[in-house]
Amino acid sequence: MKNAMAAIVSGCAILIASPAFADASAISLSKGVKLCKAELARLQPALKSYITNLDDSTSTLQQFSIEFKVTDADGRLDKFTCLVDRKAQTAAVAQKKRRASDFTPPEYAGGQKLAQKF
Repeated sequence: MKNAMAAIVSGCAILIASPAFADASAISLSKGVKLCKAELARLQPALKSYITNLDDSTSTLQQFSIEFKVTDADGRLDKFTCLVDRKAQTAAVAQKKRRASDFTPPEYAGGQKLAQKF
């Protein structure tokens, strides 16, 4: 009897709470990525390729922030951030500011001996 009563109470709580979260989570991550890719496809000059970088992406109930690694027609690698409004189902793309450490290859010592054995 107690288990049935607990199931009814928890079921009612879920039904009451569901409409509150329905608006905030109206769009899924995969749909957000599709919206971002559509926005990236509209950019001029056209981009050669773009790859989703989900490791640097974030998510809240209101929005997604999705990172993309993009190659343009000249072969230059850039990073873009796409903000997706989950409620309005809109996406806005902005290019991230380039830092020298993002895209330059590491410097090697070349022929120098860094450690000497005696």
